Amino acid sequence: GAMLVGGLASAYALFIVYKFYELSDVIIDRQGRQAQYPQFADFAMASVYCAGFTAIHFFARELLRPVARVFLVKKGKWSDEVYEAKLHRFGSAIFKAVWFGSFSLYTYAVVLKDASWFPPILGGTGDSKNCWSEGYPFQLLTEEFRFYYCLATGYHASELLFQLAFERDRPDLAEM
Repeated sequence: GAMLVGGLASAYALFIVYKFYELSDVIIDRQGRQAQYPQFADFAMASVYCAGFTAIHFFARELLRPVARVFLVKKGKWSDEVYEAKLHRFGSAIFKAVWFGSFSLYTYAVVLKDASWFPPILGGTGDSKNCWSEGYPFQLLTEEFRFYYCLATGYHASELLFQLAFERDRPDLAEM
């Protein structure tokens, strides 16, 4: 099981590196034509966010253990190992709920609020026709959007890292 997961992860990583290499000329060309096009340096910022989210996730999981013990009463059929796993998952679930709630509010209140293509029916001030007319396919990438993408990339990379570093012993690792 673990060897298969490791082999698949390695094959996927090689595939991603190959595709990145294959597309690098196209990306460099587009970066030269438009200053607002995402830069390779954005990955460095996403890596910093990844490290931060991984640490926060780990500490949140540990700090929420006493709260988890209050809400999760150990059942007689659970072994100590199962109970500890449930306590860890409780902390992870709270971390993810806070992250997605906060990120959704940030996305709506800061990133989308003034987007020229975000329609009033969804709370914006723009028109969805602008999504396909304002410089398509190279629309202006605002600093808010750049930060949004770096933050989201950092979070999702941290979840992958967290799964591989701290939750390898879970029986559902391959599905995750």
